[in-house]
Amino acid sequence: MQKLKHSRLLPITGLLLGMLVWLANNANPPTGKTAAPFNGNCNDCHSGGNFNGNIDVTGFPATADPGVTYDINVKLTVTSGSPTKAGMQLVVVDANDGNCGDLIETVGELGTENLSGREYMEH
Repeated sequence: MQKLKHSRLLPITGLLLGMLVWLANNANPPTGKTAAPFNGNCNDCHSGGNFNGNIDVTGFPATADPGVTYDINVKLTVTSGSPTKAGMQLVVVDANDGNCGDLIETVGELGTENLSGREYMEH
């Protein structure tokens, strides 16, 4: 489970979420591969394979309040194929593509990194 602590009052209208799925890098995905308009995507590094799956993200409020921590859940489910690994990367931004809040890693398999003034969470 990941937690998002929002430090200022902003609607999360610019939420941009991307996943690096199926055959993720062993150590860490390259930062900035979320498929957001200002980022690349997983196909920049990955191609081929015959894997499919579903991504379920829950817990985002319509509007975030300052100082409130929100539990965000990301679930990856394989629907076909047999991938040996899976991963994800996300960034949360406001309507102007600016960083929105503070991502807090609550599972040891996750980490955060910064790129171009934005904070990313990745597995």
